[in-house]
Amino acid sequence: MTTDLIQPSTVGGILVALQQPRPDHPFKLGTENVIEDCPTLKALCEVFHAVSRGSLNLLRDISVIDLLPYTTEEDWNHMSDDEKQRIFELSQFAIGAKKPDVVLCAGKIRMPKSCWRVKGEMWKLESIGVGKVFPTNIPHIKLKDRYGSWINIRRVNGFHPSYALAHHPEYSPFRQLFFLVVVQACAFYSGTPLCDEEWMKELRLRCSCHPEYLSGERDLFRS
Repeated sequence: MTTDLIQPSTVGGILVALQQPRPDHPFKLGTENVIEDCPTLKALCEVFHAVSRGSLNLLRDISVIDLLPYTTEEDWNHMSDDEKQRIFELSQFAIGAKKPDVVLCAGKIRMPKSCWRVKGEMWKLESIGVGKVFPTNIPHIKLKDRYGSWINIRRVNGFHPSYALAHHPEYSPFRQLFFLVVVQACAFYSGTPLCDEEWMKELRLRCSCHPEYLSGERDLFRS
């Protein structure tokens, strides 16, 4: 399923960086059934389809990978720091091989700052919080591939789709904001980035100041 979700096998395109898999996906039923059973993946499928007016298909056109592939929360809790670092590297090298044009950063691994070294460079592809944007004076970040070569990646800051689509009312500002960040990712990929309008700033501020977000910055959800 991991191989299917990081398709297409060509380099470039849009990649969504999620968090980590949940332990009970119906893997034996195939990737399409996993997507249908998973609110996170189903939401991504529906939003990209809606934003692109039906031209983008999750399995055919959009790459998806977890910051911690193959690793459930229970696995993570029993790993050494070296093992954790290796898992982050697997994700980094897969993204390095893919060389995406745009990464929608929709996951974050919470851990003490004293342990951040195990993330290596993957912290660069983590969400920085609901309603926030990456610095405009740094349009690209650099990430090393398996061979030590640097690749340039354009980022769009997002948040986990289940935060907006599975745990809030249908027309919440979080839902609207998630549509916006997907539109921004598609616009960057097409080479026609959106102008930052006042209503976009107001929507981000509304979400970042929302009581549900401020009450402890609810953990991002697993895919």
